[in-house]
Order: sequence, then C-alpha cells, then structure tokens
Amino acid sequence: MTWFAWTEAKVSNAQGLQGAALVMLAGVMLSLTLPALVRRFELPEGFLYWRQLGGLLFPYLLVLFLFAVSAPVLRAIADPVPQRVQKAVKRTILGLVFLDAILATALAGPIGLAILLLLVPAKILGKRVYST
Repeated sequence: MTWFAWTEAKVSNAQGLQGAALVMLAGVMLSLTLPALVRRFELPEGFLYWRQLGGLLFPYLLVLFLFAVSAPVLRAIADPVPQRVQKAVKRTILGLVFLDAILATALAGPIGLAILLLLVPAKILGKRVYST
C-alpha cells in the first residue's frame, strides 16, 4: 500500500501502481493459507464449530474484500491522476480493517466479523483527518 501511495500527490506511474497492486494481491493470496495453519492448533470442543464455520466463510469474505478494494485500485491504474490514486489508497487503508475481520473470522469464526465495527470510528475520523 505504501508503494501504491508513493506518488499520490502527482500523476503516478501506471506500471508502478500495477506492481504495487500485484504485491497487495500476493499478500491477500498468501492469507488463503491461514485456515490450514489454524487446523494445527488444538481448541476446546465447543469452539471447534465456530472455527469451522469461519473457515467456510473465509474464502468468500476474501473474494468480497478483493472486489471492494480492487475497483478503485484498477481505476487508479487505468488513470493514475492524484484524485483516483488517493481514493484507492484511502479504500485500501480502510480495507485493512475489513481484512483483519476476515482473518479473525478464519481464526475465531463469525465473531471475528465484530472487528468490522471499527469501520464506524474509522469513517468518522476519515472525514476529519487526512488519511493518505
């Protein structure tokens, strides 16, 4: 994300934005291994059901995340003017909260989605504080 925002104040290099987007995509793809890693840890019996449910939701939530974040990123790559790049950077910053909730869902089940409540103060603060 930092690489993507490197030249957000001026017209950015589309190839640099593409490289940054590929690095971000690689990070998300690596997170697909998380449910397999979690299976190695023993959990109490009652917790197992919730973790399995979270494991089922996990890939679908990742796809939803990719759609939510990729649209402004692709628009910024197509037309790398500062306004589009800054909008994409802001979306990816807020997307980190969404990604954290998804990762927590893989570990703890659907209760991990409670992290999405943090988007409320993030949105409120984002209107008052310059975030990119």
